[in-house]
Amino acid sequence: MEMSESEVVTIAKEACIERGIRWREPYAFRRRWRSWFVLIPLNVRGGNAVIRVSKATGEARIRYYGR
Repeated sequence: MEMSESEVVTIAKEACIERGIRWREPYAFRRRWRSWFVLIPLNVRGGNAVIRVSKATGEARIRYYGR
């Protein structure tokens, strides 16, 4: 399943909202072999989240480092 960066970011935003994690800019977008990764926010230390979106299913999983 090939998606654009904007589609992946939209999935990541929706996953954050569903889990009560505040979406903050700026973000980083990384393409990997099996997944895309969206990291938020880049300019703040602590309270960061890493959202992994599967290329196969489009499912988002979040690692949240809340502080």
